[in-house]
Amino acid sequence: MLSLFAPTSPLRTLVDVAWIAAFIAVMALMLCGGEGQRSLKGVRLELIEGKQKRGLYLPSGARVGEMHQTIERHKQGWRVTERFFVVAPGAPRQIGWSRATLRQDLSLHTISVSVDPTKLAALTGLSPEIASGLSLGRLTLSGRCQLATGNCDVSGALGKRRVNQTILAGRGPVLPAALLPLLARGVLGNRAQLVVFDPLTMRRRVVVYQIVERTKREVAGRMVPAIRLKQDVEGMNTELWVDARGRLIEETLILGVKVKHEAWDF
Repeated sequence: MLSLFAPTSPLRTLVDVAWIAAFIAVMALMLCGGEGQRSLKGVRLELIEGKQKRGLYLPSGARVGEMHQTIERHKQGWRVTERFFVVAPGAPRQIGWSRATLRQDLSLHTISVSVDPTKLAALTGLSPEIASGLSLGRLTLSGRCQLATGNCDVSGALGKRRVNQTILAGRGPVLPAALLPLLARGVLGNRAQLVVFDPLTMRRRVVVYQIVERTKREVAGRMVPAIRLKQDVEGMNTELWVDARGRLIEETLILGVKVKHEAWDF
């Protein structure tokens, strides 16, 4: 079996860099069972349906990528699809996507991911030499997750090599679309330490969220109620803003990279 996510694997190195520089911190806002989880008994668990476009900006102000998130109901609960694009002449070019279906309790039911590591490396600013060294082929994975354990049995391929692996995602709500509304509603309190899981990299991290203030923020030319949060992701401190419903408005990542809301239901 290919040890796809071993600490020393080339792809693991790539996705770590990608997480730091761009998309992964956007999605590293996911709640699962484990340390610091609060009881959600009696809490209304539902996602906010719709489609959102977010842009990725370097400290210089250059817009280098975007992410489209779609949340919709389906017969077993919910479906969350995220597509990632790099800015290119003419039109954005898709470099990967992830899709998750959730049960009614918002726990992971199935996960799928498809990404081109070379294009992802180019987006995150890796040198051509490193990017070419990571050109292992397209990564495609899919699998089902167990309700009782939070383990996901995934299979697929990295280029021509087959992949079969069991990955611990965690129990309970696990996606940002589930976590941020709970934080906005005050269900998790003003401070929460959680274990988070990111489908794109198949990784878990400990994240501490702290609500700093409830105020207003300009979105699309008008002021809306907003919440400012600080998050500590394994010692790396960042800041994000969400609206009163828990939808991401803006996030400042390390190195000054920003993710900004651009459009709803575009």
